[in-house]
Amino acid sequence: MTIISRPLSVVENFFRSRTAVGYYTNFQLTATYSEKISLELLGKALRKTLIDYHILACNIQKGTEYCSYEPIEEIYLNDIVESQINDEISEEFLKKVSDIQFQLYTNKPLFKVILLGNFKICAIFEHSIADGIAGVHFHEILIENFDFIQRNPIEFEQEYGWVGINSPIFNLNQDQDKIKYSLPPPVDYFLEHYNVDYSNNDPNHYSKITPPGYEKWKGRFPSCREFSSAFKLVNISPIKINQILQKCKKEGVTLTAFIEVVEALTLQPVFGDSCYTSHKVAMNLRRHLSVEGDLGKHLENYPNHKVLGTMAHMGLSENFPPIKEFSWDLVRSVNSNILQSVANKKVLNVSKAFNDIASPIDDNKEIFTSQAGKTRPDAIKISNLGFVQASSGNWNITDVVFSQDLAVIAADFMLNIVSTKAGGLNFVLSFIDNPELELTDVANTLKDNLLKFALE
Repeated sequence: MTIISRPLSVVENFFRSRTAVGYYTNFQLTATYSEKISLELLGKALRKTLIDYHILACNIQKGTEYCSYEPIEEIYLNDIVESQINDEISEEFLKKVSDIQFQLYTNKPLFKVILLGNFKICAIFEHSIADGIAGVHFHEILIENFDFIQRNPIEFEQEYGWVGINSPIFNLNQDQDKIKYSLPPPVDYFLEHYNVDYSNNDPNHYSKITPPGYEKWKGRFPSCREFSSAFKLVNISPIKINQILQKCKKEGVTLTAFIEVVEALTLQPVFGDSCYTSHKVAMNLRRHLSVEGDLGKHLENYPNHKVLGTMAHMGLSENFPPIKEFSWDLVRSVNSNILQSVANKKVLNVSKAFNDIASPIDDNKEIFTSQAGKTRPDAIKISNLGFVQASSGNWNITDVVFSQDLAVIAADFMLNIVSTKAGGLNFVLSFIDNPELELTDVANTLKDNLLKFALE
């Protein structure tokens, strides 16, 4: 039996609540494709995508006891697609996209795509139906669908039907029997309960240790809902990022751990010399999924690893004192902590406070507004989607840019990272924009330092 609606889990309820009260907007991934994309081809590919992975054809609705994913009755192409002639991925474009706010509890989709020129697609998602890895999977699915439709046009029309771009690309009554995969199961089901301490009650767990003699950094500005974000996009060429990766491999560390230490060193002048700072790396919890149990069995039908939904974790704190010199030993320590955390099935415990008091129906506004005027939990959050290598037939993805809203009560800085073979590594550093505290050169300094410490 295909599951087409279900209640939200606690993880999903957090993301729903955060969007509902206006404390987060969206994230986006813009991919460059090797072949020309017409509006008709995109419409056909999206129709197949919505039917195969119909969480993208869902909004969230409130019931009497909980909120749930519910399919939308009818979706037209212009509900989710916008076309632009200009294909430039500028910092201004990222800022404009970040301002898009999706509406929960409606009959409208919680994602959209912008066709930029003929070769780029910007996919924008509300966070309670997808996370960054789901965004990567979306582009992987699209590229497979583009290839399938071009090679098998008759089979596509027989299986999915197609009338034209002015007709519905999804109609629940007509398409329900075609829906291919059940909604992805909630990741909570595969992890330990929120009450189980993630550190095994160890007071010396790395995330609980703060550098002696230092107070926590107060941040650049107190937490507030109204602010303007700045986005700085930087590219490291394929040749240079390969050299960095070779150095990381030689030192026995991951790229993410290396970046975490270098960004702490780079931002040291901003943090100052009298404070410690909290740094977090987002984790993909899909590694804990299993086909065991009633909910897990639905994963048996998913092709490879393309499980959409939201299965991201904010990560555990790495508390740094002021860092004045680069050290591979420090990178190795951070790397060990990251590896320990991603294997930890008790990390939902970090959200125990939310779980204890959050309503499954109300928007939980007071949980978020109570943080106004306070220090944000972290100095920076890092989200690394890794290496994207998507191809099907003649179709390839040659470049990807990843960015997201700087959540109101998350961190002062956000660093979003993704790489491809042809495009190299792109990172977007975002922070609160303020002309009195200009940070124009921080992103380029970070790039320079990454190259310097890996290649010296």
